[in-house]
Amino acid sequence: MVFAWLWNRREKSLRTFGKQQRTVIT
Repeated sequence: MVFAWLWNRREKSLRTFGKQQRTVIT
């Protein structure tokens, strides 16, 4: 399913983005 694939990618990118932000903040 394309939607699930897109959602998966969005979740992954959001998670990596959050990790990067946390690293920058701390």
